[in-house]
This record gives sequence, structure tokens and C-alpha cells, in this order.
Amino acid sequence: MAITSSRTERGARANLRTAMASLTRHGLAGIELISVSLAELNEAKRVKLDGLAKESGYHLHAVVDRGFFADRLLIIGEWRQRLLGLRGGPFSLSRVPATISLGAAAPDPIGREDELDELQRAERDVVVWGVPGVGKSALLSRIQGLFFVEAEPSDEQLLGDILETQPTYLAVDDAMRRLKVIEQLVTIRRQEQLDYVIMAVCWPHEVHAVGVSLPVSVEFEVSPLIRSDIAQIVRSRGVNGEVAMAHILTQAQGRPGWAVYLADLAQEDGGAWGVYGGSALYTRVLSYLERSGLRTAARDSLALIALLGSLNDSDIPQLAGELGVARADLTHSINDVAVGGLLDVARRVGSSGDHENVYSVAPEVLVTPIVTEYFFSRTTPVLTAREVFRSWPSKRLDVALAVLKCTLAGNDSASATAHRLFHEVVDEVGVDGSRESLLRHYLHLGPTESSYVVDRSVSEWSALGPGPAYVKGMALNSVIMFIGDAITETHLFTAVDTAADVAVQLHRSDEGVSAFWTNVVNRVRGFGPAGTIRIGLLAKLWAQIQRWAEHEGWDRERTTVAVSALRQILHPMFDASWMSAEDSNVAHLASVVMPADAMTSLAHDVWALFVAESRNLSRGDVQLLVDVADEWSRVARGFGPHSDTAISRDQAAAASLMAVQIADFLIDLSGDYPGIRAQLRALTQPLGKDYQERDPLIAALFEPRTPGTNWTQWHEHTAEQVREQITPYLGLDPEVLCQKLSELKPEFEGTRPGLANRLYMVFHIIAQSSVDQLRWLNAAKEHNLLGEAHNVLTGLLGSSALDDASFLDLLNEPVVRSTLVNAALTENLAHRYFGLVENRITPQDIGQLELVVRRNEHAARAIKLLLTSDCTGVPAATAAALLAASDDDGEFLSPDLHHLWLDAVVQLEVPMGFDLHGEHDFFEKLLRRAPQVYEGLFVEVVRATESHDDFAALDVFGHSGYKLGIDAKTRVLSACESDSMRRRVFWALNGGDVEWVVHLLETDTVDDDFILYSANAIGPAIPIHELARILIPRGVEPRHIATLIEHGTYFGERHERLAGHLDRMAENAQSPEPAVALVGRAGVEIYEPRLREAREENRRNMIRGRR
Repeated sequence: MAITSSRTERGARANLRTAMASLTRHGLAGIELISVSLAELNEAKRVKLDGLAKESGYHLHAVVDRGFFADRLLIIGEWRQRLLGLRGGPFSLSRVPATISLGAAAPDPIGREDELDELQRAERDVVVWGVPGVGKSALLSRIQGLFFVEAEPSDEQLLGDILETQPTYLAVDDAMRRLKVIEQLVTIRRQEQLDYVIMAVCWPHEVHAVGVSLPVSVEFEVSPLIRSDIAQIVRSRGVNGEVAMAHILTQAQGRPGWAVYLADLAQEDGGAWGVYGGSALYTRVLSYLERSGLRTAARDSLALIALLGSLNDSDIPQLAGELGVARADLTHSINDVAVGGLLDVARRVGSSGDHENVYSVAPEVLVTPIVTEYFFSRTTPVLTAREVFRSWPSKRLDVALAVLKCTLAGNDSASATAHRLFHEVVDEVGVDGSRESLLRHYLHLGPTESSYVVDRSVSEWSALGPGPAYVKGMALNSVIMFIGDAITETHLFTAVDTAADVAVQLHRSDEGVSAFWTNVVNRVRGFGPAGTIRIGLLAKLWAQIQRWAEHEGWDRERTTVAVSALRQILHPMFDASWMSAEDSNVAHLASVVMPADAMTSLAHDVWALFVAESRNLSRGDVQLLVDVADEWSRVARGFGPHSDTAISRDQAAAASLMAVQIADFLIDLSGDYPGIRAQLRALTQPLGKDYQERDPLIAALFEPRTPGTNWTQWHEHTAEQVREQITPYLGLDPEVLCQKLSELKPEFEGTRPGLANRLYMVFHIIAQSSVDQLRWLNAAKEHNLLGEAHNVLTGLLGSSALDDASFLDLLNEPVVRSTLVNAALTENLAHRYFGLVENRITPQDIGQLELVVRRNEHAARAIKLLLTSDCTGVPAATAAALLAASDDDGEFLSPDLHHLWLDAVVQLEVPMGFDLHGEHDFFEKLLRRAPQVYEGLFVEVVRATESHDDFAALDVFGHSGYKLGIDAKTRVLSACESDSMRRRVFWALNGGDVEWVVHLLETDTVDDDFILYSANAIGPAIPIHELARILIPRGVEPRHIATLIEHGTYFGERHERLAGHLDRMAENAQSPEPAVALVGRAGVEIYEPRLREAREENRRNMIRGRR
């Protein structure tokens, strides 16, 4: 016997090890050992002690721990007397319930403060009930003056202990099986005239039976705690990891007893597997079923619901028939399990249109151990999984998935059935539902299954023809998910080749290769609540991609696809997200910088492998790698994804080395790409490395700005450098410089933002010189540099030096057309150029007029000619531009132009075929300046618009229609030819106009139902109290008006919205106006029960971490 007073497992192991060494050293015979300690040892720890004994050739016959001594001290009086000096007689009362081991801490009363206070003040007997693990006994153990009655003591023993301890409260745990004890307590209290309160603890389905033994008792439910309270309890047990927390909170389902058990088990060696897989919790469920007397009947119903995924009330007759039991008995069995908290019960509309309950196992993690134990263990089930699969066609996907999960949990006996059911259902046409979850679980069975799922998903995606983009997008997301899972879970690296082939298809159809590789790499890289980066898998991913590219000799297409993947793999920074363990509606977002050792691994195992092969990279490929180098440079300079991100010295050093390595490789490929060289210089100069530019003009045009320099000073410096380099070219033929500049233009266009296009600066300098500006403009035009030569063009226009032929020739160039039209409309230049554009101007050009008018530079003669132009649409566009440029108040146009404007604006059509610049409320201005034209336009739109286009057509008017007069609004509404258009126009014109609503009803333009049911997502047409005043006297039911308050209130939690509705209705109910009060009282009757239901639903969601 190895004996120690240690209270820890480590002490018990050390003592056992010392004892075995001593026995061996002294040559004492015997191989049976007993370990005695004061440690608290669960089954897993006992198994470890036994394993330690076996290592030395001994067998551990028994383990005597703290619990053993606690039991003996409680039961055997002589032990208490001799060891502790306490009374040695029978002792039947305890401050600690038997369900909590002596020395083990009960769950903290987090979230139970109000319940504890209520129980502490109880003056009548209480039947305390709740689902298993909810913490009923632990809560009672916190009550001052409360003792638990242990076992089933004799009358004499119980009386003696009560008289000695004088308890305020006496609790009977597991009361349904100890009704005799309750009877004893009631009798003793009556006979001895004592005043203690009896608290009987039971499960939900036992409340009535226990209550019979305490006829004057009250019922008290201990409800599950919300998820945040359970999280606080779990943290108090030492669990802080997000992954473990998520598993425990999901399984605990608001029950602190289960949470404590799982939290403690998760921290033991080997215990986490039982927690994550659900087997640990399942032992608790079996214990509950056994102790509650529900074992046999509940086991059948629970297992079949687990296999089927869910069961509706309407399914119960079929299941009862297959089980050979009465429908009523099966219903009672399901209800017993449900009230015990092992089934989630949702209320939904069934196929018949009636509401019915839908039952599913809760928490979901229990499904696999339940199905495994019932269908694939040594016991014989009432129905086999295949029988259920055949007899429930609508549930075949669920059945196949449940059996697959059993196989993935390690049950080999389920494997054959899982494969057979999968292949029967995966392509079965008559079975509805998404196969994605089934395919994803099947993939995890192994490489063969992974290959099947990946190939299948790619084939389905490739086969999709023209259709909605989101359909193909969803199919591609499935491909990405399956490929990522195949690589990370089954190490199927042939899936990388498949991914690359998919990327080729995307590249050919220009559908975004970068986004595809981003998602694939993110799945392979990992990172989430566990914070693990799979750097080794990233290296293997690249090695496989490189082999794929080499297979075709790094042809251009494969090179581009491979480089796109490399760009994602080499990210030194990336974003990650995962759902909160405490609230499934909250996402954690993280921006991560690679650890220094991971950076080094990428350099050695990925980048070095890439540069070892020679290949022909396109400019786009090189630019992608420049972007990567820039990211590494930023990290090297201490810039993380956020300003508060700390970069360590090791990270900065590793990033600097990587950035320079990439730049050194790329600089040799940048001979034809000065923009690339400029970017490389910019990202390496801060790191102490520079690459000299040989051509001085290119050096000036692409010189990177030194970090930290003053922008104005830098601009002046750059302008001087550029001026110095182009001055020699000014004496040459413009073709010489323009040819060179046109070759450089793609470099500015293909370079990432941050490098200014200094070609504009070149032509700005040319425009300030004394050279022949027209020659330079023509050269710029020939070399596609007109946009950059804008200053040269404006200089020529300003001096009227642009000849007519050149003007007309340039008018056909989209890049400068607006500049030419703008000039032709100004007061200073209209006499020179307006005649050239008068008959060539289009409504699309007129937007420039608005800008000219706003600057007060317009030529009145030009405007008059445009208002009377014969060109289609030009007068109306001119009138619109003038109106858009006008101020809200004051004089609009001179009298000689105003009548021309009125004639032109009548020609306006909606939608307008031209754009107006600037911020303005065009239609409000039109309504103010020409209300009849506005009304006519509105009516025209109403009559010409199809019903399915009415929203878009009327949206152009914005809220301007609110300001129409009552008669005008009525005329527009009367012009509507369909009911849907009438309702849409009503909303476009109403704006809460109570007087107009009254007018419509009084003139019989609309009826009561039109006003009542015109409420939409915005809300009711006018405030509820106004509707009450108008519609109640007309005989409308108050309830119909009250419920309109729900329209337009779809934000926030449902219970919060309903609380707001109820408050407003309660306020209306107090109104001195009878009609308003009538609606208010109706609303209170409607929303009080709805609010109670919503609050209960909200608490259930908070328990599950949902909203």
C-alpha cells in the first residue's frame, strides 16, 4: 500500500513511483498495489496511475482517494470520532450535496444572484426543478442555513441531526426517488413544531409527482444561464482558449454543471478529445436517462431523432408504427426527453399549413455518440440505420450524414454503411436538400474520398452555363472549400493540380484568379481561434504548384497562374476571422503579421524554390511580385496592418532580408519596365539598398519620393529635375520626345497608385515654353498623349490660336471633347468657337454648360441659340443645365431668356439622357420654377412605366413630390392605371401628408383599405394616431390599425422592437381622444403576449449564443 497525504495527482504519482522503487530495491514479493492519497482523482487519472504501475510490472488493485475518505467520514461515525474529534453517531445532513465531490468547487453563482436571493427568502416549501446540469444543487449549496439530507436515514437519526443543527432549509436531492425522505421531513416538522423550509430538487418531468408530496409548495425553475455567464464560469475554471471555449459553451447549453465538468476534463491529459467529440457529455446524458427512469423508451426516440436529424409532430405516427409502440407513448417519451433539455424544440409551419413542433438533438455534438452507441455498438437497435434510411426518403441525406459522422469519429463498424448510404443518396434525384455538408464530411474519410469530392465539385462548376453570377460563384466557393479541406485534412496534394487547372479556366474567362488563390491559400494557411499558421503546408502547396507549372515548361499562362498563387502564399500580413465562442453573431477579426520563423521558412522553402527556376515573366507577373516585395518592405520598416501593430526586431530583420531578395531578383527582369524599377527603388531605399537608373530622363520621371520629405518641396524639386531633362528636347522635332513619352505611358498606367504620372508635368512645362504649341499638340495626338497635353490645349484655346480644322479634328477625341465644348460656351471664346460646335453639340455635352453657368462665364448668345436649337434633345438639356446651375432663390434668368427656357424645358423627358454635374435637387427646383411641367413629367412617367419598373422610374424624382399641392397630387394619382403603380405613386407623393389622405377618402379617390394596406417597409402612410383619427370613425377595426406600427421597424432585436411598440400603444391607450385610445388598447392586447414570447426566445438565443 502506497500512502501519501498529498492532495494532488502529481503527489500521488510520485508516491506510487517511490513505493515501487522501494519494493524493487528491497526485493519484496507481490505485484498487487493499493494507492492511497487525498488527491481528487477521476477515471482518467486513475487509468494513468494504473499505467504507471504496469510500467514497473505491478498491478494497481485499488485507488483510494479523497472521495473515498469523504464518503467514509460522512457515513462511519467512528472515523469522524477518531480522526476528526466529531460526534461519532450517524450523520445524515451535509452542507455539500452528494452530486458535488468533497473538496471540489461548485460552480460560482454567476448569473444566479436574483435566483439565490429569491430562494434565500423562501417561506414556503419549494420544488426546485430544472434540466440536468443546470446547477440546481450547486445553487442551493449557496443558501445560508441550508443542509442537504443524505441517503435515506432512519427517523431517529434524521430527527437527532435536525435538532442538533437547527437548519433553516432542508434540501432533498433527486427527490422523485426519495419521496420517503420528504415524507419524513414533513412528519418531523409537524410533530416537533419546527419551521424549516423543505426544498425538493427534481427534473422537469417529475415536478407534478414531487409536488404532490409537498402540497403547499411553490415551483421554482432554475433556468439555463446565458452564454456569456457560462463563459465566465468556464474561464474561472482555467479555460481561456477560444477553441476549447467554443466547444464547451456549445455543449453546455447554458448548464453550469455541464460546463464545469467539461472545462475540468478539457484540461486533463487526453480529456480534450472526449470533450470535443461529445463522448464526455454523452456519459452525463446516459447517467441522466438511467437515473430519471427514462432509459429504455427515451433511448429509442432520442437515437432515432439523432439519426433523422429532426422529427416533426406529423412524423410521430410513422415512427411509432415502425417502433411498434403506441403514438401516445412515443409522444410522451419524446416530451420527457425534450423537457429534460436533450431536444431542441422549434415551432414551425408544417406541410399541412398548421404549426407543429420540430425536435432535434441538443447540443448537436451529441448526435454522433448517440447514433454510434445505439446503431453501431454491440447492442441490437430496434431499427437498423439502413432500415431507417429506406423508410424515410425525405431524411436520407440526414441519415447518411449521421452515419458518416460516426465513421469519422472512429467507429469502423459504421464505415461500410456510411459508404453505401452516401453513394445511394448523393445523386438521388428525388431527395431534396443541399449535398454540400454530406460531401464535406465524406471528403474527410480519406484521400480517395477527397479526390472524388474535389473532382465532382469541379465538374459541376465547369458544367454551369450562362446564368446568374451568384450561382456560379457559390459553386466556385464549394470548389475552394473542398480543395482546401482536401489539402489540409487528407493531404491530397493532387488537389493542388486541380486548383491550378481551375485557376487557368478563371484566367481565360477573366474571372479573377487572385481572389481564387486568396481563398485557397487562406484555407491552407489556417489561423483562427487557435492561432496556428500551417507554414509547412504552404511550402508543400507551392512545391506542388511549381511542379504543375514545370509540367508544361512554364508556359505564359501557367506562369501567370503560378505567380498569382505565389503572391498570395508570400503575404507577410493577412487577415483572419472567426466567430466568437460566446456569441455566434459576433465575428473576431484579426490582422496578422507572420512570426519571424515563419518568414524565414517562406524565404527558404518557397521563394528560394521559385527563383531556382528560370522563367519568362510578363510585366503583370513582375508587378504582382513587386506588390509582395512592397508588403515585406513595409513590415521591415515597422508598418503592420494597423498603426498599433507591433513589429518585433526579428520580424523586421527577416522581412528586410526577404524584401531585398525579391527586389534583387526582379531588378534583373525590369529592363523594359522603368516603372517597375522606380517601385523597387522606392521600397528598397529605406532598407539601405538602391538601384541606379542609367537614363537621366527616366530617372527624373520615375524618381521615388523619399519618405518623410515635404510634398511641396518634393514637387518643386521634381519639376526642376524634369525641366532640366526635357529642355534639350524642346529644340528638336516634337516627335522625338512624344515617341519616348508614349513608350513610357504604359509604365505609369500599369504601376500601382503612389507613383505620380509626371507626363502631365512634362506638358505643363512645354505649355509654359515658347515652342510651337500646335506642333506639340499634334505630336501628342499622334502618340495618344492628348490627355497628358491638356495644358497645351487650354493654352491654345485661351489665345484663340487653335485653328478651325484642328478644333474640329480634336472635337472627335473623347478625352478632350469636354474641354473644347466648355471653351466654346464661355463668354470669352464663344465668338471664336461656338459656331463650330453649334450643330455638333449633343445633349451629353450640355453638362459642361452647367459648370460654365455656375462660374458665370457663359455666353448669353450661345445659350439663346442652344435653347432654340434644332438638334434633338439639346434645348431640353440646355434648360435642365441652366436650372441645375441656378440658386434656389433670386432671379433665375433674364426676361429675354426665361420664355425660351419655358419652351425648352417642356421638351424634357424622364429619364434624362444626359448627366448633370454637381450637387443639386433638380426636380425640387423644377417644381418650384415650373410646377405644371413637373406635374406633366410625373404623369408621363406614371403612364409610360411598366409595373415592374415603377420603383426605378419614380426614384428619379426623389422626395420632391411631397411638395406638390393636394389637387396636383390627386391628379397624378388618378393617372395611374394599375393598383401597384397607384401604391408606389402614393408613397412617392405622400410624405406624411394627412390633409391629402383625408382629401383622397372624402373624394372617394381611394378607399379605406387602400390607405390601410399602403404601409410598406418604410412604415404606415401617416402616423398611427392620425390613422386612428381618420379610420376609426369610418368603421375600421382598431387591431388592423395597431399592427401597422410594425411596418418600417425591422432593425434591432425583436423583443426590443416589440417593447417599443408596446410603449407607444400604452401611451396611445391613455389618449383623451377615443379613437386613438381604442387603437392603443387594441395594441396593448396584441403586443403584451408577443413581447413575453419574444423575451423568452431572446433568452433561449442568448443561452445558445445566437441572436
